Amino acid sequence: MFQRPTYRLLDAFRLHGLDLSLGTLTDGLKQLEPLFTPLYDALVGHSQEQTFWHADETRWQVFVTVEGNAGHRWYLWVFPAADVVVFVLSPTRGRETPDAHFGDDAEGTRVVDRYSAYQAMAAVQSGTLVLAFCWAHVRRDFLRVRKGRPEHTAWADGWVARIGRLYHRSDERRNATPSRRPFRGPGRRPTSGCATTSRPCGPNATTS
Repeated sequence: MFQRPTYRLLDAFRLHGLDLSLGTLTDGLKQLEPLFTPLYDALVGHSQEQTFWHADETRWQVFVTVEGNAGHRWYLWVFPAADVVVFVLSPTRGRETPDAHFGDDAEGTRVVDRYSAYQAMAAVQSGTLVLAFCWAHVRRDFLRVRKGRPEHTAWADGWVARIGRLYHRSDERRNATPSRRPFRGPGRRPTSGCATTSRPCGPNATTS
């Protein structure tokens, strides 16, 4: 809750004279869950209508007993799109979780790392969903080449420099505002940063 463990919330409440047990707070949160379910379902539905997402997952400790899942290691998945972010807490790190969220006929592009579960997704295997590997991970590939294959150092450094220029252009675009000179890519018309203007952005954006 509020991105803080419940025991820290209880400590904060006690500073204001409210002394609650952990069980009371936990039971109260369980009572609130059904009220948020329709909102969560609507966010999931909106996410599934998008065509460009990022995706990632990380370990998450969940102290409940689930049949077929030994221990308390779960995984928190995140699926951000242009105007919606969905979190999914799952006992598995397999492709079942993104498959369940996006379905077998998802269409679009997803930015991911090299984790094999994304490559095994049904929509990826059928060709309707395209994976775009994160530039940060691609950059690491060239750094590993430079370290392990000295004869290819110049080639690897060239690609690291190119990716660095992409980062720089991305920063310029995000920092562009209407009060500043519009961002102009090499040989392109001026554009403004989507994050700071009301103009549509994303792969399906249109302007009048």
